[in-house]
Amino acid sequence: MLFKRTIHNILFFGSDAFSIASLEAILNQPHLFKSIAVVTPPVQKWEPEKSLLNRYCIERGIRVQEAPKRTLNGWTHSFQQDFDLAIAVSFGYFLPGALLDQFKRSLNVHPSLLPKYRGSSPIQYTILNKDDRTGTSIIELSRDAFDQGKILRQTEFEIPQDLYYSQLLQIVKEDGADNLVTVLSDLETFSKHAQVQDETNVTKAPKIKKEMARVDWNESMDSIYTKHRAIGEMFPLYCEFRTKRIQLLDLKPSTLSKEGSLGSIHVDRKENVLYCRCADGWLGVHRLQVEGKKPVKPLDFSNGYQLGASDCFA
Repeated sequence: MLFKRTIHNILFFGSDAFSIASLEAILNQPHLFKSIAVVTPPVQKWEPEKSLLNRYCIERGIRVQEAPKRTLNGWTHSFQQDFDLAIAVSFGYFLPGALLDQFKRSLNVHPSLLPKYRGSSPIQYTILNKDDRTGTSIIELSRDAFDQGKILRQTEFEIPQDLYYSQLLQIVKEDGADNLVTVLSDLETFSKHAQVQDETNVTKAPKIKKEMARVDWNESMDSIYTKHRAIGEMFPLYCEFRTKRIQLLDLKPSTLSKEGSLGSIHVDRKENVLYCRCADGWLGVHRLQVEGKKPVKPLDFSNGYQLGASDCFA
């Protein structure tokens, strides 16, 4: 397939590892751009993930500027040049119309098959809802709201079983980067044939909150394990033990067959696994952490707290 190539002056907006993959893909195709500069959120020590792109640019001598806190209303970049193309990838800010007017075109890479999973957490909800397929979307930036622009191109693929968030992120970020480069290789044509999103098929993927990590032992083993894979790397699942919060850091389904009430615990000392009773079986806990303590294996936990028959997780 032959592409009509336009060489762009790109202003790239991003923050994290997902952003870096797309920026690297562009940098590896120098025929696609005349110049490139980067805007990131302000560097915050308590949000190191959102500072990854900023550090990446500094280490490689790429021009980078930090955006103001909270909003880009009334903001303009300080780079001494004009840009014709804005690309936003996991940036976290809404780009207002006055800013978009500075560019001929503006694009976004989104890690779902829009209009499915509009919002900040599409990868997590893909896992939470046990989807067997996902993909990435290259869209125009909307002047009205996040994730509502016309779709230029989508790719779709099957999801391997039992992936964790970080594993699916790795697949999706590379797919999104490749998808973006394909669009940039013939942007005029893809833009000409861009499709309006079908509002009747919209689903949401709102921000993941810490409270979602609370374990309810009335849920099935599969449901708890799925939640662990989807959000546990961000917010470890937790429950209560002797009035203290305990984080369940490494969980696996099990085939243990044993009587027990919901939340009751059983330690297999030979295998060094703690099992906790949920709605339809025993969930295996391989590493855990009581609040204020270091992470431990089940045997260390059992010995340290002298677990008895009446102990349980709530």
